[in-house]
Amino acid sequence: MKFKRLFALLLSSIVMLGIFCVPALATTNGNTIVYSAVNDYKIPDEYLYGRQQLAGMQNSTHLLNLYDALYNGIENMEEKIQIDVPLPSNEVMTDKDKLNAYLNDFFNSVWYPAWEAYTNDHPEQFWWAYVQKDNNQVSPFISATFSIDTIDTEEIKLIIRPSYDAELYSKKAEFENEVKKLLYGLTSNTDEYTREKVIHDRLLAKTTYLQAEHSSCAYGAIIDGNAVCEGYARAFQYLLMRAGIFSHTVTGLAIDYEASEGDNIVYTSHAWNLVKIHGDYYYVDATWDDKEGFTSYAYFNVDDYQIIGYDHFPHDKYDIPECVSTQYNYYVYDRGIIIDEFNTSQIANALSANGGTVHIITFDDNLFMEFFDLYEKDMKESKEIVRSLGITGGYAYGGLQTYGEIIAYLYRKNTMTVCGTVVSTDNSKNTVVKLTKNGEVKYSQQLTDAINDYNFNNIALDNYTLEVSKDGHTTYTEQIIGDYTISQVKNITLYLYGDVNSDGSFNLSDLVRLKKCIANSAVMNNEAFNITSSCEYSGKLVEMRKMLLSQ
Repeated sequence: MKFKRLFALLLSSIVMLGIFCVPALATTNGNTIVYSAVNDYKIPDEYLYGRQQLAGMQNSTHLLNLYDALYNGIENMEEKIQIDVPLPSNEVMTDKDKLNAYLNDFFNSVWYPAWEAYTNDHPEQFWWAYVQKDNNQVSPFISATFSIDTIDTEEIKLIIRPSYDAELYSKKAEFENEVKKLLYGLTSNTDEYTREKVIHDRLLAKTTYLQAEHSSCAYGAIIDGNAVCEGYARAFQYLLMRAGIFSHTVTGLAIDYEASEGDNIVYTSHAWNLVKIHGDYYYVDATWDDKEGFTSYAYFNVDDYQIIGYDHFPHDKYDIPECVSTQYNYYVYDRGIIIDEFNTSQIANALSANGGTVHIITFDDNLFMEFFDLYEKDMKESKEIVRSLGITGGYAYGGLQTYGEIIAYLYRKNTMTVCGTVVSTDNSKNTVVKLTKNGEVKYSQQLTDAINDYNFNNIALDNYTLEVSKDGHTTYTEQIIGDYTISQVKNITLYLYGDVNSDGSFNLSDLVRLKKCIANSAVMNNEAFNITSSCEYSGKLVEMRKMLLSQ
């Protein structure tokens, strides 16, 4: 007898898994990372941490079959994905209650671990992503029906029938182009920590925490600039992978500090990242590092002690490696400091070295509050810091308190700081950073590398125009409004003149792209060519042709 059954209760549990946002290694040419086209890119096997863990589990054959079926079906946008369910005994197959119990066990022991490993390995498949809308799980890119088929008591199939957004191909291309912009200027000569931090800072500068249509996947963060924790984690993971750095999304629970009160601790579903920098594992929580108006580093390259068992609790469907190194923790390696006791000289030196702003962290709760009180009251220690910095006259000090971190600042009341990072492709020419007022250059710095920091520290409090220029690149300008309360961080990307496809070079492919744009068969939205009319396009086309023929 041939029959088919749909087990609604079990299928609803499958759909609810959509709460986790579902969703290469770059090759090198000289010192420039070359990114493959969207249709060619495939995440290297060594980055598929979830799949590696499934291979070591007891029922690995079934786990890997399910994982691969999901990946291949969604990657190829198949309209029917068929997954084999291990066949039980005839006694179970012919008893509805026993079969339901057997299928429940299948979902617990096979589906859930395989699904979690697959989704946390593949942020690039952003179109398989669900968000909560009213009381339902919905996806803006794909809809799917699930059913369990039992056929002649000889086999069981889990059938998934996806239906895809008609504009998905163009959205994938749009996504890939924006990824390249966010990675612009990063090369294989750039050390891993710098690559990671540049990506972290650019992503957070672009993204706002907001529940929106695409906010649970990488597309929402990278294209819309709106994301929740899943969106932040999966976008950060994919950008790191494309820059040649291992990353994996970790899902679990975290303490909801806003909802918790006293002994009543409230937990919420959360996602963050596992990264591997110079051979050691660390955790990064990009969501909790993104503060309104500034970037925090309280959860940038932290170890187990600083995160696991304290306020983050990963699911245990498969093993996560221990994170024990602190070498590339921001406060150990970069511009922040860790304090074990109140040391005014140490804090003063850090404030001075970092333009009047410093990220400070301590693991002593009492010391944390004592330090924060410094910026709430006119205490003796604050005057000692001011004196050690040589500040006379009026001054302003303050602190921004985040999870486990204080961002302290101290300024003369008539001064300000403007700082940041400039990224470009060509490092053979110097970059000039200027602050001008009414056309007159007030401050200027010359940078020599493709990625370099600039810092105008303790300059006169005023309104300026920030101008960043480099031969062969489009000039960047931005208005700066005088504000002494905290460093104004402006991270800037300079685009190579004529590089309309953002691949870091100027060649015939840019000419072809321009021709298509003039013919309205391709869209060009690049800071390297901010042109609005066909006449302007034609003029630039002639100019580009001459430049190319002369090379």
